[in-house]
Amino acid sequence: LEELEFRADEDEWKLVRPARITLSQGLEIDSLALEAGDQALRVRGRLGSTGPLSLALEAERFRLGTISDLLGVPALLGQVSGSLALTGTAEAPNMEVQAEADLDPEDADPSHLELSAGYAERSLDFEARADMGEGRGFQADGSIPMSFSLSDTTRGLLDTEPMRMEA
Repeated sequence: LEELEFRADEDEWKLVRPARITLSQGLEIDSLALEAGDQALRVRGRLGSTGPLSLALEAERFRLGTISDLLGVPALLGQVSGSLALTGTAEAPNMEVQAEADLDPEDADPSHLELSAGYAERSLDFEARADMGEGRGFQADGSIPMSFSLSDTTRGLLDTEPMRMEA
């Protein structure tokens, strides 16, 4: 991919540099970088339904208004920064997510959210925090037993382990 420009909502996105994308027994991206003003999206690595995984996604100051209409929540405004790393194999993936968001919805007070989550060995572990201003907020930490695979259509909660959450 040597050149790409497109408009999403009010933002003009451009490809920062040429990127090699290969579709052969999965998707492999050597380095895809898009920018729109102070926003940036970067993707690199491999994703497939078989074999090793090495996908990394990074977002900087991505404006939620760009996709809020598409998601059916047009009042969801603000920006998010974070990363997602998918490793392991398609049969037994591991995932790490780190994200921060400053939300400014039309019908509520602004808030700041932080999320840290990881999936490995049939367990989704997470920590979430929200500051909603004026001393209001919440925090939650937990573990959810679940099955997730890119090579199998069997996914979902497991009843063999207890779910744990503190809020």
